[in-house]
Amino acid sequence: MDFELTDEQKLVQETAREFARNDIAPTMVEEEKNHEFRLDRVVRMGELGFFSCGVPDEFGGTGFGFVESVLMAEQVAKVSASWRLPFNMQNLGPALTVAKFGSAAQKQKFIPGWVAGTKVGFFGMTEPESGSDVASMKTLARDMGDHWEVNGSKIWVSNAT
Repeated sequence: MDFELTDEQKLVQETAREFARNDIAPTMVEEEKNHEFRLDRVVRMGELGFFSCGVPDEFGGTGFGFVESVLMAEQVAKVSASWRLPFNMQNLGPALTVAKFGSAAQKQKFIPGWVAGTKVGFFGMTEPESGSDVASMKTLARDMGDHWEVNGSKIWVSNAT
């Protein structure tokens, strides 16, 4: 089995490394001190393909898979663990979930913006009694015909801005 990175994967890794060094590192300390979240940086990450991993081509996917996602996230996390989070929130969480389980209309409405970084992806999973154990969540959503009724409690919504 060959574990060497392909030339394309090496380029992905280097692109992420340079982005982290040049875009995140110079302002990171001040941003974290002031609790700043830069939406323009999310857009830039989208432009670089950081949120396209595993996403179908018709919604902006680039053909990158989980290896490429890990290579990108690893390089960003070396500079800022905080900016590693968008890989999960934009791509590996909402985009892949909607790609797999969403309706055609939901896929078209949400995924392209998440992949491009022009929309912020988030999800509410953590509950008071179950934490992040999805199998023991109590919140229910019921189709009421003309709307959905959601009953339950969440502790926080990951990546809400």
